[in-house]
Amino acid sequence: MTPADAARFAGFRSVKRRIEFLVGRLMIYRFFGTDFTIEESGKPVSTHGYFSLTHSGNLVALVISDSPVGIDAENTTRTRNYQGVSRFLHLGACDDKQTFYRRFTQYEADFKMGDVKRKKQHFFWMWKTYLICVAHDRGGRLPPVYQYFPTTE
Repeated sequence: MTPADAARFAGFRSVKRRIEFLVGRLMIYRFFGTDFTIEESGKPVSTHGYFSLTHSGNLVALVISDSPVGIDAENTTRTRNYQGVSRFLHLGACDDKQTFYRRFTQYEADFKMGDVKRKKQHFFWMWKTYLICVAHDRGGRLPPVYQYFPTTE
């Protein structure tokens, strides 16, 4: 682990957040070695490809691509004010949780990709109670997604 990663890790009080951070970094190290940097926002980036991380509950996932990419996962059983969040983020009318989580994960994946306005292709799937969305702007194929589930439900 780099000194910057060790310092960031030490700043997390929650054991859950520490595990998420370690798993995410181990996934990045596996594919990029130490050939990545951390932007001021905390987002890791590499000159040898694009990738995006997400973690939600006990799911950590990484997507890798040769062009900009974003990923988001949300536990659809989580209680939220989905109508209020939908209005705040301008997601359109979300009269049910299914519509909200589809639009919310799409918005978050687009944001992580770096552009919420550019046209993209979205891939959605469920793992147990998690809705996962990948945003990608090249071709009709889903880029490789690597998942790690540190605990079972």
